[in-house]
Amino acid sequence: YGTGGGGGGGRIIVQYDTSTFSNMSGSQATGGGGGTGSTSTSGAAGEVGTIGFLDRDDNNLEIYHGWRWEQADSPFLFDNLSAGDNTWIRGGTTGPLTVTIVGSTTLGSGTSWTADGQHALINTNSWNSTDTTFGFSGQNLELRANTIGTYSGGAITAGTLTLTGNQSYSSASVIGDTLHVLQLGDLSLTGTATFDFSTSDVTLTNLTIGSDATFKADGRGHANQAGPRVGGTNTTYSGAGGGHGGRGGNGYGSTAGAFDDSGLQPDLWGSGGGRGRYTLGGAGGGVIRIVAAGQVNLDGTLSADGLGSDSYAYGGTGGGGAGGSILIKANTFAGGGLLQANGGKAGDRTNLVALNYGTGGGGGGGRIIVQYDTST
Repeated sequence: YGTGGGGGGGRIIVQYDTSTFSNMSGSQATGGGGGTGSTSTSGAAGEVGTIGFLDRDDNNLEIYHGWRWEQADSPFLFDNLSAGDNTWIRGGTTGPLTVTIVGSTTLGSGTSWTADGQHALINTNSWNSTDTTFGFSGQNLELRANTIGTYSGGAITAGTLTLTGNQSYSSASVIGDTLHVLQLGDLSLTGTATFDFSTSDVTLTNLTIGSDATFKADGRGHANQAGPRVGGTNTTYSGAGGGHGGRGGNGYGSTAGAFDDSGLQPDLWGSGGGRGRYTLGGAGGGVIRIVAAGQVNLDGTLSADGLGSDSYAYGGTGGGGAGGSILIKANTFAGGGLLQANGGKAGDRTNLVALNYGTGGGGGGGRIIVQYDTST
């Protein structure tokens, strides 16, 4: 008959003017454990509660293990905010959440900040986080760091992510549907940092992409069988490649997508490939637009590739997606990295002595344009 779930953790808040207490991180508001039984019928543990220490004299908030921004406590304005390691921060407001930190925000290793159905604006003077996770899939998240925001490791997921100020990402994974970088000073991607969005609009002073870092929109454009220059579909034989900067390849029994967009001002996603008898076509590449008043230093990879289709024993494969768009405008363009907007490869017929339904056509290449005053 299964077992029961644990109770949720409670709430602890200490407000003081002066403190010599030395074990804030040892405070507990842990959820109770669920009853044990078989794996499929055991109850779940209760969630951690909230623990906070508020220095009223300096207006500094320290949180540990768990925290939830409640509508009744707004507005959320502090001089400094810090979270201990492995703290779970949640939104609890009825509308968009705004947290303003006049000084610094420091999030300990393993901290997780998640939405509870609301958009969020986090506005701070400076930011430092290590292995922090922001979970805002399907929601809007805006991160403002007036002097510097430093993100080491961790992951950010958002529907629409907006960045302002000066920000540095080292070996962090940042993914979403749309990226807006507005009035930014400097943006730096180092280590194995990855930015991955369908559409990126980036306006800043300087952009640095280190040798192992990636800024991409691979397969983030039009889905298979979609787009203005979609590859033809043939459910008896094979699909054709989507078109964009280049025409897609014809499949066996299907016609490829043609050219579209501009060479000097590309602005469109790559179109998807058509499906074949056995496999779907690949998605097209997305769009990356970068306008830098100063320098773009590319030593890593900027990529808007289309995706390929799967192979099948008898052929009948879909067409590849077309490459997307990369537009860069900068005073100085430097580095020795890689720019690419390749079309996706069609899947193969892997059993050459079996039935033969042909194979799909490759996706057309995308469009890349770099406009600069000086290049090194």
